[in-house]
Amino acid sequence: MGFFKKLFGGSEIVVDPLDLTLPDTVKTDKPGVSLKKAPGDQRVDIDIVGESFRPKNIAAIAAAAQGKRFDIYLLADPHNQHDKQAVAVVSANVVLGYIARPSNKQWFKRVNEAFERGELLWGSATIASKAGTANSGVFG
Repeated sequence: MGFFKKLFGGSEIVVDPLDLTLPDTVKTDKPGVSLKKAPGDQRVDIDIVGESFRPKNIAAIAAAAQGKRFDIYLLADPHNQHDKQAVAVVSANVVLGYIARPSNKQWFKRVNEAFERGELLWGSATIASKAGTANSGVFG
């Protein structure tokens, strides 16, 4: 299965801890198209929203990560029904949330420019829970 196949769907979520680390080159569903990890020498904090709609996704990643940092990557989601410039924050083929507005517009452009260069924008994140609640958030 290609790296991006069935990324935005599915019912049961099982994450292999090995999938939390991106390989240097990632195959896509497009025949013959692979993306290299963009240089990761720049730290940028991003505001991730929508985690409350994905508790199963976050729980699956948290269980696989076991409190450690894990790789995330950004995907433009022009078919998103709420925002045509949505940018998904993904780990191990699991959508964790989206970049908040209005920053999503600049990230949408950056993600598409990276794809044109054959690169995948990526970084690392952690999951933290608020004491006394069932709420968890992704910090990337």
